[in-house]
Amino acid sequence: MNILIVEDEDNKRFSIEGFLSELFSDDVEFDFARSLRAGLLKASLGNDQFDLLLLDMSMPHFDPSVEAPSGAVPDSFAGEEMMSQMELRDICIPVIVVTQYTVFEKGSVTLPMLDCQYRERFGSFYRGIVYYSSVSDDWKNNLKKIMSDLGFCDV
Repeated sequence: MNILIVEDEDNKRFSIEGFLSELFSDDVEFDFARSLRAGLLKASLGNDQFDLLLLDMSMPHFDPSVEAPSGAVPDSFAGEEMMSQMELRDICIPVIVVTQYTVFEKGSVTLPMLDCQYRERFGSFYRGIVYYSSVSDDWKNNLKKIMSDLGFCDV
C-alpha cells in the first residue's frame, strides 16, 4: 500500500505514520508533503501510484523550507482547497481528512458539517474525516474504521 500524507506538523505526521506502519507491518510505503502546493504536486504526479491520501485541513500553501516564506502561514481550509484542485485535475486518490480541529470559522463550522459538505462535493474521492488528538487514541480507531470500510484492513 502506498500512502501520501499531506501534513505540516511533524509530530502528528510521525504519529500517523507509526500507527499505519504497525497496522500494515512492512506492506506500506509513505510519501510526504508539508504544504498544499507540495501535496498537490505529489498527488498529480502520483495519481496512479497512491492508494490513499491522508490530508490535513489546516496547513500552509507553500513549504517555507523549500518555497516562499510568505506562503507559510497556515490556511484553515487548505485541505478543502487541495480537494477542489484534485477535482479540477481529475485526481481520484481516496482522501481521508485528519485534523486536530473540531470546529472552524470560530465555531460556526463543525466536523460533521464538513463531512457532510465534502461527501456531497467531493464524493468521487472523499472518504471521511478523523479528529486527531495527541492525548487520545480514538483517532486510531476512527481512521482504522474508515480504512476498513475502504477494504484496506480488517477492523
